[in-house]
Amino acid sequence: MKSDKAALGLWTAEYESRGLPSSFLTEPSGAVRDFVAMALGLGIKPLDCLAIDVGCGTGRNSLYLAQHGFTVYAIDQVPRLVNELQIKAQALGLTPRLQAICGDVCEPWPLGDASAGVAVDTFCYKHIMDAKDRAAYRRELARVVKSGGLFLLTLASIEDGYYGSLPYRSVSSGMRAIRDPANGIESVLYERTTVEEQFACNFSVVRHVEKKKPGEMHGGEYARAGHFFVMQRR
Repeated sequence: MKSDKAALGLWTAEYESRGLPSSFLTEPSGAVRDFVAMALGLGIKPLDCLAIDVGCGTGRNSLYLAQHGFTVYAIDQVPRLVNELQIKAQALGLTPRLQAICGDVCEPWPLGDASAGVAVDTFCYKHIMDAKDRAAYRRELARVVKSGGLFLLTLASIEDGYYGSLPYRSVSSGMRAIRDPANGIESVLYERTTVEEQFACNFSVVRHVEKKKPGEMHGGEYARAGHFFVMQRR
């Protein structure tokens, strides 16, 4: 997501109001737990692997990765969240393996070429509204993830019971732009094939699941639907 002043204000307010699951959940995402198990099964050794948590938010997934032995770079645009994650990491004795960075995920990442073995993005890419910014994100991802590395991407489906019911504008085939009326934050809802096409230049999809389950949003219960992709860098 582009970290302009208005967007930063919306996200800061959201993490204070705790309306989205990512604002109030403390346990790691189920998708991240499954991804780590899959990575280990494919022979990735955490102690030899750099992991990136893109749009880390409160850092629940960053901490999980570090606790499983990965060296983690966690990136987010909200300074308070980055500061709090550094404090959490220190309290858990994870500081040597976790570095929290305040930055824009659509700008160059402070990491070397082909330096990361895994990357995770849980509901960050969906908030990038500009096509040029999405392209910049994908270039940085392709630059820093080494050949054979794995990328987890989760985002809301067009079928989502909360987001899918909102008024939308068509961005292009398989993409709908919406604005959450509860917090003013914009998102793009995707069809599966559109996501695959956007990352196809550098990544191959090795697993896709569209999960549907009840979930809380802004204090209400909805039939949530999300895409869970695991991709491999060619």
